[in-house]
Amino acid sequence: ANSDGSGSLRLRWIPPATPWVKTFNAKFGSFIKYYFVIDNSVGVKSYNKFQNIEVYPNPGHDVFNLSISGFDNEALNIGIYNALGELFYTESAKSIGGILNTSFDLSDLPNGIYFIRVIADNGYTVKRIVKD
Repeated sequence: ANSDGSGSLRLRWIPPATPWVKTFNAKFGSFIKYYFVIDNSVGVKSYNKFQNIEVYPNPGHDVFNLSISGFDNEALNIGIYNALGELFYTESAKSIGGILNTSFDLSDLPNGIYFIRVIADNGYTVKRIVKD
């Protein structure tokens, strides 16, 4: 059976700036790389809570530490996934005084690249870790 396919990706800039649309057409399995610059942003908060998340040591061997600050008494959900999206660890925690420090042991997992996803009330972020 032939596994060729097709698809498209469309980026759209929404007003108040001059609207534009960039469409990419690709065959299944192909790679697209496109660079763009965003400047003169308006209405975006300059402080991003997700900038206050650290994972160390990275790369690491077995135990990784996660330090989160800036989330004042918010419920946080933490998940660790492999590159296939399989969940290996999950934890729900609440920051106290805006700070949460936790650690997790990945000694049972093979070496490789994993992703830590931290979900808060107003969004989420993903951090890449390397277990060696």
